[in-house]
Amino acid sequence: MKWSISLLLAVCVLAGGLTRADGVDAKAHAAAVERAVATISEPEARGMVRLLTDPHVAGRGTGSEGFLFAARMMAVRLEELGDEPFYGDSYLQSFNLLGGLQSMNVLGFLPGETRETVVLSAHLDHLGVEYADFDLDPRKLSGYYPGADDNASGVTAVFQVAKAFARIQREEGRLRRSVLVAFWGAEEMGMRGSEALAKRFQQTPSLRVGPADLVFVMNMDMVGRRYEGDDEAPGGRKTVLVIGSPRTRTIEQFAHRNPILARVLTESAQSDPALFLNFDELRQNLRAKNVFEEPKAVWWRFWGVYGRSDSYTFAKMRPGLATLFFCGPEHPDYHEKSDTWEKLDYDRLVRISRLAFRVAFAIAESAVTPICDCKEE
Repeated sequence: MKWSISLLLAVCVLAGGLTRADGVDAKAHAAAVERAVATISEPEARGMVRLLTDPHVAGRGTGSEGFLFAARMMAVRLEELGDEPFYGDSYLQSFNLLGGLQSMNVLGFLPGETRETVVLSAHLDHLGVEYADFDLDPRKLSGYYPGADDNASGVTAVFQVAKAFARIQREEGRLRRSVLVAFWGAEEMGMRGSEALAKRFQQTPSLRVGPADLVFVMNMDMVGRRYEGDDEAPGGRKTVLVIGSPRTRTIEQFAHRNPILARVLTESAQSDPALFLNFDELRQNLRAKNVFEEPKAVWWRFWGVYGRSDSYTFAKMRPGLATLFFCGPEHPDYHEKSDTWEKLDYDRLVRISRLAFRVAFAIAESAVTPICDCKEE
């Protein structure tokens, strides 16, 4: 891969540390960053996952009272952090689905010094409840799908990243770039929540953020379970699957498409030697459960895991937009009633959340915009 002088200079500016070139004391700033990182904790992660998988939430199914409870709870949590509502005075964006169903996204906003925006997201919905037959008789309820890894883990991670952003903004004032926190509805129905926001962006130019203002989208999904690649990771480290472009297998391929983001990611990962970054999107796609039996099997094989993330919604909308998808494997409990809170590795969840914050914060504070060459080769 050839690096131009201008690109190398841009990368150095962005990855040269989590410091700003506007007169901020570097040591004090670095200390503030570490205090923000320290707010991401295992006890809070465990507590939030347990709450999101409680029987009263009933699997967070689209259109259900359980999902509505979870959405309102996350809206309250964002308000407590100090995030502003994205639409008027509401943190909730409702949208309609086929069959008369309605769902909603939960959206919080931290205004920065510019309209340029970093998006942090995870889907909040899951599969809901199961009945003994198809007549939806409440008396025949046979259980619910807790969705601990899918995707209480991702919601918890994004919330803790948002909390770290709120903490450092309280200490140091507004970030250079704005931050939009999004918990999607109806992802399990085909990423309908992220599509609803993308459509709103395009149809409503008066929004405080538009498509042209997006500089980076980070999505988190199923980040709480052990990855089988841990057996192959050097030194017994914990593997995190990192997807930022289609059909990549190595860091070199990732860096070819995402040179700035690759540098920021690898620099940020040095803060935690216990993590091992796996960029093998293609291999993960081939391991996916029932991938060749899916009606859209050709589509899945073409776009792989990259195309199964809500971040892809915005990459389609704005070519060149840099995105990052932290995710994990499709394990035996995937989309099963056995996906329960006690099976998560909370140390892993916290480590990945802290890495996600460092990456997103570096981009939020930089004057350089990462670009992805995500055309299919």
